[in-house]
Order: sequence, then C-alpha cells, then structure tokens
Amino acid sequence: MMKKKRFQLKHTKPEKHLGPRGRISARAALLFDLRWQNLGTSLRAFCHQHPASSPKGGRGGSPKPTRKLRWVEGQRGTRAGSQPARVLPGAQTRAQLRGACAAAPGRGFTVIARRAGPALVRKRGAVVAERLLTQRSPGRARGGGGPRRFGGRPGGSAQPEAPASAARGVLGSVDMNPVLVVHGGGASNISKDRKERVRQGIIRAATEGYKILKDGGSAVDAVEGAVTVLEDDPEFNAGCGSVLNVNGDVEMDASIMNGKDLSAGAVSAVQGIANPIKLARLVMEKTTHCFLTDQGAAKFATAMGIPTVPKEQLVTERNIKRLEKEKHEKGAPKPDCEKNLGTVGAVALDRNGNVAYATSTGGIVNKMVGRVGDTPCIGSGGYADNDIGAISTTGHGESILKVNLARLTLFHVEQGKTLEEAADMSLGYMKSKLKGLGGVILVSKAGDWAVKWTSASMPWAAAKDCQLHSGIDLDETNVTDLP
Repeated sequence: MMKKKRFQLKHTKPEKHLGPRGRISARAALLFDLRWQNLGTSLRAFCHQHPASSPKGGRGGSPKPTRKLRWVEGQRGTRAGSQPARVLPGAQTRAQLRGACAAAPGRGFTVIARRAGPALVRKRGAVVAERLLTQRSPGRARGGGGPRRFGGRPGGSAQPEAPASAARGVLGSVDMNPVLVVHGGGASNISKDRKERVRQGIIRAATEGYKILKDGGSAVDAVEGAVTVLEDDPEFNAGCGSVLNVNGDVEMDASIMNGKDLSAGAVSAVQGIANPIKLARLVMEKTTHCFLTDQGAAKFATAMGIPTVPKEQLVTERNIKRLEKEKHEKGAPKPDCEKNLGTVGAVALDRNGNVAYATSTGGIVNKMVGRVGDTPCIGSGGYADNDIGAISTTGHGESILKVNLARLTLFHVEQGKTLEEAADMSLGYMKSKLKGLGGVILVSKAGDWAVKWTSASMPWAAAKDCQLHSGIDLDETNVTDLP
C-alpha cells in the first residue's frame, strides 16, 4: 500500500505552528484565515489530528491511525463574522470532492492538492482552504468515539466529542434560516383607495412564499409561489393585472433563476397565459435554452400542457382606462423613466443555503407591439448566485437594461459592499447616467436582506425569523408576527 505523503505548506509561513522539516505536526490543529482581496469576507479551514499515541500504546512516535476523511465546505461570512462550515459527506477522493463541492451551496471549488493535512483549493484565482477532519477507527485508537474539535489556535483545548452522527456527515451541517423578500413594482404614486389592497396583496405573496420555505421547499419553489400570488392579483402589473400595449393587448415577460447551478428560464411577449412565471420555470427545467419568446413560447406552453385563458380575461377595466388616458396625454407625456415602473418580483434563501429570484411584468402602458424590457433578461431583471446572493429589480426597463442593474448590484456586493451600499451605488449610477428610476430587493448568501428604491414608492415585504416586515412609502415599515 502506497504511503501517503504529508502535505508541504507552500502558501503560508506559520513556522511556529509547524513540526520538523516544515510539515504539520501530528498534535497540531492549524487555523487558516485567508481573506479574499477586496471582499471583506473569509474562508476558515481547520485541520485536526488526534494527539500522538501508538495504536497499541506504550510507544512514542507519530501515530498511524486508520483515517476516515470527510471534506467540509468552508463558508464565507458577513462582516459580522463567518458562517459555520457544512459537511460534504462521502468525499474520499478528489473526484468525489469535486462532485460534493458542485452539489453544495458553496459550489465552484477546484481541488489543487489533497494530502493528510488541509487541502488547498483554488476558487476564482484566490487560494483558499477547506477543512479536513481525520478520525481514527474506534477499534484502533485509544478512547474511540468520534473526532474531537480543537480551538482555533494550535494547542487549543479540546472541545467535547462530537456526536456519533458526525461520522455520517452531520457534524458541521448548516440549517440556514430561510428568508423571502417580495416587491410589487416601483410606482410614481399609489392612490389612497388602492394602497390598502396593494398592501394586503404584497403581504399575501410574502406569507405564501415564506410558508413554502418553512415547510422545507426550495428557494425556486418559494419565489415562484410568491410571484404567482402577485400575478393572480389585478392590483399588480403582472399576469391578470398586466398593462396594455398600443393595440390594447396584454404581452407579458417573466424570468426565474436558481443560484445553485445558475440555471435560468425566461419568456417574453407571451399572451393568453395566466402565470408566465410558471412557463419561465419550465423553460429552465425542461429545455436546454434560457429564453423563449412570443410564438415559440406559446408552442412550448401548449406542449407542456399549460392552459391558455381568453385574452379578455387578462384585461382589467382599470388598465383600459390607463391606456386611454395615456393616449390622450400623448401630446405632452412624462418621460418614460418617471412612469410605468410596475413589475413584481421575489428573492429567497432556503434552508440548504440556495438562493433564487423570480420577476414578472406586463411591461409599460401603450408600448409598441413586441416591446421587451428588462424583466426577462438575466442580469437586468434579476440574478441569483449562491456565492453572492439574489436580486430582483423593478423600474424603467430600458434604463435597467443599459446598466445591467441586477448584476451590477451584485458586483458591488462581491467587492465587499453591504447590500444597502451596493443597492445605493447601482441605483444612483442608473439615475445619474440615464435619469432612470427603479428599485431592488436583495438577499445575501448569509441571510441578510435589503430593499431600496428611487421611485416615489415601492410595495415590499420581507419574511424572516417568523416576522413579516412590509411597507410602501419611504420610511414606512410595519412589523407583524407570522404563525
């Protein structure tokens, strides 16, 4: 049997923590704290080996335990502190580790070394480390039992032994606190007679999506469920409440994205479908494409068995009046960036640490036939990546498209900005460059959330820790308990 080589440290110089010839001591527990440049987040890795003792006792020297290796995924934390690690069970080989990392919320790691000590991995050009736990076979090592966890510095005192379930990959697993945030679109104003109906509608959507998460549903299930509620509510510019184009018809756009594997689906200019977000999810899951439009989307919907509804069923009296008013005021219209900001969207973080977004809209009043805005465009109408978070946008579609508002905001998050700072920067950039107004909702991979807008108002609601936060106007926040 080939003898395993010990891991030779090349990227750090913690000489005081090393044994003879620069190798990791059998008694040492080594802490790496490698910080990403410009990110303000860190990945911590621990390597633990049991105190040296002969399996048979009575002799000194380095132990030769029977190791059961379990790779553990390190998680980047927020500025307030790092998140715990989660176990990648059953990863005994390099290929198995790659598969486990790809299936985990913190996917994307590529192994570049694996030895008896910590394993260095490379992620987007930065050398980071993952925790490797070693365990003696209970029949060979004194004391038996599961692995012991040591303090952050070498020589730290041992913590109580982990439960027996740790050997099955439970130790270090993270049950994330689910989060769901929804918005009902930026608006120049909401009349007093509609405001309460809009408030109740946004609360229903958030409650429905959060219930899906609490029941163990995925982030994709939650955002789809929340947006479906808004599409079925005529108070919102999506689904049965969609505004009308120049011909008085409804043309709808929608998109959805799973942050776990960056899979996405989108549809545009669809007619006669009550819930375009459901069709967008089918595009994501049942095709090799990301985007279907108009007649192609209609044929796909028929093939998938999605029922069609009469076009008249999606036209409301309120939207007919809005179109007539828009056409009468065509001689002196307001700039497009100051009106027609309606969209609905949702972002979510589930218990497994996966994020997702969904966005749906009927577009803008009196638009040209075939006009497509930002909503179905990945990176503009929304984006989701487990390594960063998820975002859904609303506002003037042409402005959002020009600045790729969703991806721009998450880029600022990648650069170490808080969610609020990132949202302010991207919305401010769009407003200064294009005079475009809009809003965003975000959730980070750590479970933080934020709501920002530059329009006059934006209905929103956020559910976390069994509490519901909601509002419409600036500086308005209501908090209620959820069952």
